[in-house]
Formats: sequence, C-alpha cells, structure tokens
Amino acid sequence: MHRAIQRFLESLPLRIVQHELATEIYVTGLLSRLDELTQEPLAVALKRVPLSEPVAEALLRQTGPYYAYLDIARRLEVFDEVHRLPAACEAAGFPLEAVNRALLHALAHWRNAL
Repeated sequence: MHRAIQRFLESLPLRIVQHELATEIYVTGLLSRLDELTQEPLAVALKRVPLSEPVAEALLRQTGPYYAYLDIARRLEVFDEVHRLPAACEAAGFPLEAVNRALLHALAHWRNAL
C-alpha cells in the first residue's frame, strides 16, 4: 500500500499545484520512509541526502509548503486518521474532491501494477 501513497503524492500535485513542484513533492513522500529502509532515525538518514529547503522542512520540522501533502498522505495510510481528512484538506486549501480523485488515481495505478 505504501506504493499507492507514493503514487498519491505524485498525482495530487498534478491536479492542484504547478507541474514543476510535482517531482519535489513526490520525492518528499519517498524520503519520508527512508528511516524504515535504513533502520535509523529519519534526521540521521537524511544527513546523507542533499535536500531542498521545502523538502527538509516537511520531513524534519513538519512545516513548509510540502508538509500539507505529506500530512494528508500519512492520514490516508492510517485508518484512525481518515476521519480527520476533510479538516486537513480544508486547512491546506485542498478541495476534498481533488484529494479523493488523486487517491483513486493512485489506487488504480497500484492495482494495475499488481
């Protein structure tokens, strides 16, 4: 399912923000799991990776322009957080309908890849 969330982060920016930001937001989602791959704290693992300031803010300080995308994706991963999704979307300025479409798009690609 993590691949579906990565695909979500890739497809959401294409529907909401400028196309050139899509790659950085997607990378933010990928790097958010680096601690699981390296078995070390995320801050330690990210020291070896050159990061733009917005990516570093989202991953290390839970702030900045990319954090809203990461926060919404994380809420989608955890069943207990889904009920908070409408409020998170509203706070981020994302139409819930656009988020739902991006999620459906990501799930369809994930399913077709199986």
